[in-house]
Amino acid sequence: MARPDGMQTGSRRHVGNPLPTLATMLDSQPIYPVAGAYVLQLHRDARTEDGHWIGRIEHVASGESFEFTTREALVAWLIAHARRMRGQPDA
Repeated sequence: MARPDGMQTGSRRHVGNPLPTLATMLDSQPIYPVAGAYVLQLHRDARTEDGHWIGRIEHVASGESFEFTTREALVAWLIAHARRMRGQPDA
């Protein structure tokens, strides 16, 4: 069902992002390439609202993963991993 702003009801896209066009679907350099995709799994005991971060993150393309127990460790690994994937040295 279309809405006045052009979004479809039930769309997973963020509000304000247009639906993909044929040109963007055929783009050889997508905005969100698979090489930049990660899966984040929070542990059943994680309580992020209380600052209790426990989980696992996995890079989809390489399968590399990291188990974390703090938000800071998660963010540090993600930044370092993304830099390595781009061929940049760790800071």
